[in-house]
Amino acid sequence: MNKNILTKFASAEKLNGEEINKQVEQIKQNTTFKEILNSLGIVAVIINEERQIVYSNTSLLEFIKIDNPASILGKRPGELFNCIHSSEEAGGCGTSESCRFCGAVNAILESEKNGQKVSKECRITALNGNSYSFFDLMFTSTPIMIGDDLFKIISISDISEQKRKNVLERIFFHDVLNTAGGLNGFIECLKDYESIEEIKNELNLVSKISSKLIDEIISQRDLLNAENNELTVYNQLIPINSFMQEITAQIEHHIIAEEKSVKTLKTDEDLVIKTDRHLLSRVILNMLKNALEATDKGGIVNFSYNIIGNEIEFYVQNSKKMPREIELQIFQRSFSTKGSNRGIGTYSMKLIGEKYLKGKVYFTTLDEEGTKFFIKIPIQATT
Repeated sequence: MNKNILTKFASAEKLNGEEINKQVEQIKQNTTFKEILNSLGIVAVIINEERQIVYSNTSLLEFIKIDNPASILGKRPGELFNCIHSSEEAGGCGTSESCRFCGAVNAILESEKNGQKVSKECRITALNGNSYSFFDLMFTSTPIMIGDDLFKIISISDISEQKRKNVLERIFFHDVLNTAGGLNGFIECLKDYESIEEIKNELNLVSKISSKLIDEIISQRDLLNAENNELTVYNQLIPINSFMQEITAQIEHHIIAEEKSVKTLKTDEDLVIKTDRHLLSRVILNMLKNALEATDKGGIVNFSYNIIGNEIEFYVQNSKKMPREIELQIFQRSFSTKGSNRGIGTYSMKLIGEKYLKGKVYFTTLDEEGTKFFIKIPIQATT
């Protein structure tokens, strides 16, 4: 057993290959148990007390598209899915700071502590080569004695479609309906105004509300297309000066920017980039909306860019440092600071910015300079 490995959450200790093989043989001898797990049609693995896999059923191998069962023996669940946090610490899955908020490892630890079945939702961001995958899973951990040793059966359900459905229902049946209702209410009020000047004063707010409604619908369309690999990229030449002015004007007319301001720190009338204008706008507008939401009334959000070699790095900055709990989960699908079934903004930024614009989306958050979100893309995208 490997001992004395540092961890920031769960135990880092692992059994070596010889010890794992002994447990694997112990499981193999229980043929009835194996047949039951394989016949149920659920995705399942058996893990030992060190959270290492000692058996996987055929449904699990099909789910993760692996032909050789022996290749996953000794791994932990996060390592199985190539979770981005599973390699952050020498101890592997369960030992990084981010693992404190992982439903999988928490279900395992809680079931071990209570001796009962525990189910928890788990969001996993996986990295395979240069490509990210996002999973919403339900992990169920059930303690079981096999011989004299304690193991856990881990069943895994893919709830990605259900989570996406919940998010869309929340947006279209709550947010969009409320916005449309507010818009209708203002239009009804306009009927009672007697002077053109009174109507003009209210039209500005009506315009902001309608823009928010349209923006919500377009953002959902783009996200669905992106997840279904149906988003088309149209690269074109874009003058930076007019582009940034257009983005700033668009967000300043959004209802979220009321009593707040966006300050464009730098523009260059001669600089022209080549990328998809609509998709880049979508990413930056999401950055600006997040920054404005985190800004108090009367506050300022900075919007600017840097040139780094053959790349341009746009950034949006607000003055508040992000809480550590949020920082560790920010790009996960379905995670949101606004409550359940709301998480799409930062996830869509990373999905569109990296998969379709071939860039890098990231952030920094510090006491002295607040939070900055960046998207770095090639100045001249290849068509």
